[in-house]
Amino acid sequence: MRTSICTAVAFVIPAALYAQLGGLSGGPSPYGNGVQAVPSYTGTTGPSNVLLVSVNSVASYDNNVLGISQSQMGDEILGLGPRIAFFEQHGPAGFEIDYQPYFQFYQHLSQYNHINQTLAANVTFALGSHLSLQLRDAFSDQTGTYQTESSQPLVPGLGSPTALNGTIYTPFSPERNNNARLDLIYRGSSRTSVSFFGGYSQLKFTGEPATTASLLDTLGYTGGMQYTYRLSGHATLGLLYTFQVYQYQGSVPVGSSPRTAVHSGIVSLAWKATPSVSLQVFGGPQYLPAHQLVTAESTGSAPANTNAPGLWSWTAGGSVSKSTEKTSLQLAAGRAVTDGGGLLATLTSAYATLGLNRRLIRRWSGSCAVTGSQGNTLDYGFGTGKINSLSGTAGLEHAFRESFTTRLSYTYTRQYATGSVPYGSNLNHSIVSLTISYQLPKIPLGR
Repeated sequence: MRTSICTAVAFVIPAALYAQLGGLSGGPSPYGNGVQAVPSYTGTTGPSNVLLVSVNSVASYDNNVLGISQSQMGDEILGLGPRIAFFEQHGPAGFEIDYQPYFQFYQHLSQYNHINQTLAANVTFALGSHLSLQLRDAFSDQTGTYQTESSQPLVPGLGSPTALNGTIYTPFSPERNNNARLDLIYRGSSRTSVSFFGGYSQLKFTGEPATTASLLDTLGYTGGMQYTYRLSGHATLGLLYTFQVYQYQGSVPVGSSPRTAVHSGIVSLAWKATPSVSLQVFGGPQYLPAHQLVTAESTGSAPANTNAPGLWSWTAGGSVSKSTEKTSLQLAAGRAVTDGGGLLATLTSAYATLGLNRRLIRRWSGSCAVTGSQGNTLDYGFGTGKINSLSGTAGLEHAFRESFTTRLSYTYTRQYATGSVPYGSNLNHSIVSLTISYQLPKIPLGR
């Protein structure tokens, strides 16, 4: 959760977009595309061939700016900045770019004033009737994890299995997060497709943390392939293999490896039960080679050779979404081996998330989202750690007219840890925000 405090996790990519990328037209998409979708109402579509420019202002009160359980410090925060979104389909190429730079001013803790920025990009190119390329990137440079979104994302970000763990909160520190992925998709027929992909993820702390906690810079590399077969117009089967490497830089905890490799084989099924209800389930084994696991207690570094067996684990999960003209609901849960979010090294993480949007009366709408997770470090005989987190957001939005909207939101986050974890892992955090957004007239870019 690097670009917002609480983001609902979903695994369903819109069918129209998937068809454009060379996937299977007319059927739901299985797990593995790396899309982190946004809840949407029935009948809504994204912008096309248009340039959008808006100005957003956010006034917030944060009761625990530094994100620590001791000596909490609250402050008023003002954020101000433009938003530029660009959408165009030109022949075989498609471009979707959403860029938001904004200035963040603290009333009392002015030393933390910062120019934050986020960027989401999705570029597609059809190489022929059966072959296409897709390049995606999600980037953020901001002061800490606790950031409010000025508006709903227009370009879907990258999610599992490409992005790093977003369910662990670190103490306040300037950080830079980047997730990128390149897909080569071959559509063999109206029923089958094969895709090969590679991804790169980075979490880097660019300043000193607010506590003495030693945070870990994390690099993630992902490669794999997926075979997709449409069973019917309402069901699609997916077979996915991924190879992931996590590298940690900094003071790696004793007993943890600075480098971990994970092989995963995942079977998934996506089913559109009704026009308004979609479901998805996935699961499979995960294997961690032994030489990437065992560490020397004195140095914390992995030995060159070992006769110890590798570690077997498993991943599984599912999601369900329901959308109508007035309501959008998404529920998802899962478990997998992943990185430690900057606090720990490799761990097993289980999560559950619920997101709900509801159109009310007279241009009023409400939303809420709740995410809970538990992360357990791998046991190498030197002690284990556990981190539990819970975050919930509620918001109320009113559109005075199409170009002028306001949003009032409240978010509460709690995290507590046990065992061998860094100091400063526990926190209680609340933030209330009022957002005012004005969109300039749309600029058409032709057909």
